[in-house]
Amino acid sequence: MKIGFIGAGKVGTSLGEYWYRKGFQVVGYYTRTYQHAVKAASKSKSMAYQELEALVKDSDLIAISVNDDQIASISEKLASLPIVWENKIVFHLSGLHTSNLLSSLWDHGATVCSLHPMLSFSDPEKAVIDLQSVLFTIEGRGKKLGELKSLLDQCGNSWMEIRTDVKALYHTAATILSNYLVTLVDIGVQMLTTAGFKQNQTKDLIEPLVKKTIDRVIDLGTEKALTGPISRGDMCTLEKHLEVLGEVDQTWLDLYQQMGFLTIDLAKRGGRITSDSAEKMKEVLISNEKKKHNSNFS
Repeated sequence: MKIGFIGAGKVGTSLGEYWYRKGFQVVGYYTRTYQHAVKAASKSKSMAYQELEALVKDSDLIAISVNDDQIASISEKLASLPIVWENKIVFHLSGLHTSNLLSSLWDHGATVCSLHPMLSFSDPEKAVIDLQSVLFTIEGRGKKLGELKSLLDQCGNSWMEIRTDVKALYHTAATILSNYLVTLVDIGVQMLTTAGFKQNQTKDLIEPLVKKTIDRVIDLGTEKALTGPISRGDMCTLEKHLEVLGEVDQTWLDLYQQMGFLTIDLAKRGGRITSDSAEKMKEVLISNEKKKHNSNFS
């Protein structure tokens, strides 16, 4: 199977190099900026194309690796080319959008899909290595969809089909698990520096805690991995946290309260606390909300 890439960003470049290392033929890259295509192609010993039509004709599998807002226009441009599409697979790599963005190519007989690796590509070189253990989600339609699944099987990658109507929710979950997790860690670091620790000291403080927590979640699941005052029904600690955050930063207090409600539900669902204890802790959070509201109007 010959693979061509439209776009040469981090995801497309990493994926092309990964498939090249797995023994698949990457024919090359086409981008608006030719030098970007040259750089990406060098990773897979492939070609930098100056003509989009030439890349498409040379490829059986065509990856659209561009910003989300460009996918539909690329699809329209491809559909206008004098190409026989029945034996070609076209996919984009957006985690949010579905294969419906490629409907113009579907109308011309192509197999169309969205393919998304659940991975952060902030470090492309590391991503090439990490792709080995990544699970891909596939959503799409067409007679040749099985060939893309077979490619993933040959690479040793697991894959799951995802319904078109839940793609946006899936991507929202991925954002929370990756981007918002970073934000939570950042807030914790800000609290530590406010408490007097130096920035270079916070890494030593948080590293074992964060890594151990992630390991527990992966090994045990969220319900069993949960620790801390809410999982113990420790209302005195909860009250003290609310008190100190109210004195330091209102935004941190608001976040702590909202996370508190959700964590109480998690602890109850996992059988860590009783329904009575859960209600009492929620009353502590609610009473603090009332205090905040009254102070705003005093």
